[in-house]
Amino acid sequence: MKVLVISPGVLPIPASKGGAVEKLIEAYIKYNEENHKVDFSLYTVKEEHDYNTKFKNTKYIYIDTQSFGYKVSRAVRYIINNKLPQIHIGNAFISRVKKKLKKDKINYDVIIVENTPFNVLELRKLYPKTKIIYHIHNDYLNCETKKAMKILDACDEIIAISDFIKKRIQTIKPTNKISVVYNGIDIEKFCQEIPKDEIKKNKEKYQLTNKDIVFLYTGRIVPEKGVKELILAFCKILKDTNNFNLKLLIVR
Repeated sequence: MKVLVISPGVLPIPASKGGAVEKLIEAYIKYNEENHKVDFSLYTVKEEHDYNTKFKNTKYIYIDTQSFGYKVSRAVRYIINNKLPQIHIGNAFISRVKKKLKKDKINYDVIIVENTPFNVLELRKLYPKTKIIYHIHNDYLNCETKKAMKILDACDEIIAISDFIKKRIQTIKPTNKISVVYNGIDIEKFCQEIPKDEIKKNKEKYQLTNKDIVFLYTGRIVPEKGVKELILAFCKILKDTNNFNLKLLIVR
């Protein structure tokens, strides 16, 4: 089975620069390497490494998002898509993807669109009869989304990562297309024995004591992650409790 995967086109895959969506795509690509079920074709952001030699069951197709032409196209399309209420012409990434797909003329059994809802419409134009699965991670498709009904109708199936996301999609109209599949984690990575001397060394490095209660944030330092709100909330807790054994550790 040939499966086309369209990444959001913001960060590279493998997730060398972070990103939950990118990390999840990387996870199922790696799983398919060990348990070959399908042949993936993945469109992603160009990086300095070429992973086509590393992954046998996934073909990487790269989009250069750093070129001058791409940046101009991204700026123009952003203005049109966000300033004109009834118009959406697709972003710069999917525009480049469509050009390559038209040139290659490959038929796919399934198309997986990751997180960006308007990409569903662009792919449906090229593949009117191919099954399209929309995998949604954020609250991007609801009754307030531009062209929401058309996007919903263009999907054959929708995989939402939470009941909240599912309910938000159903504000457009009731539908039985949606399944909820929660994101998972590899719990073995969090069950490793850490030597006591290493724990002591890290505590000394970050000026932590055995009495400290540590709150940990790990992720990208970007506004949408709520890091500012986390710091403000933590400062309020310190002020209200006057407990200076509470520590906030931010890892990126």
